[in-house]
Amino acid sequence: MFVGDSISLNQWQSLTCLLYTAVYGSNVTQKSDASNSAVIFQDYGVSVIYFPSHYLVDIQMEEFGRVLKLNSLKNGDTWKQVDVLIFNTWLWWYRRGPKQPWDYVEDDGIILEDMDRMVAFHKALILGRNGSKQKWIITKPKCSFEECPLHTTSKLDSCMIINKN
Repeated sequence: MFVGDSISLNQWQSLTCLLYTAVYGSNVTQKSDASNSAVIFQDYGVSVIYFPSHYLVDIQMEEFGRVLKLNSLKNGDTWKQVDVLIFNTWLWWYRRGPKQPWDYVEDDGIILEDMDRMVAFHKALILGRNGSKQKWIITKPKCSFEECPLHTTSKLDSCMIINKN
């Protein structure tokens, strides 16, 4: 499953085209709903899914403004049964001012005006990989990859993780 923005969409489209060409003539279907798109290679039992999400976690409107909720994944059940997760979302995390789509950050129930973006990104990735303890836990993915901003090599372990179960 590719999770992210247009970069993930392009990667998903490229991979599905390559696979389709490699198995030309086999039974392939496409399915889309409000939360994701999938190409299903039925003869092989393989689905390649694209889940559009700029931040992985939710942004919700509250009485006092838009809140980036680091402990909320409303569509997290979508990721439960996938074998490989590919997150590409860092590009959106460092935006500030009018390009930033939230006014506050909520971290473990505490509302903040802002916080270190790498720390926030890391928390979203951990939630995305491990799941919310209250709602669900991802147990199946064999491997996940998260893009890493090049200028943060000192924090490489917090943003580029190959996780093999």
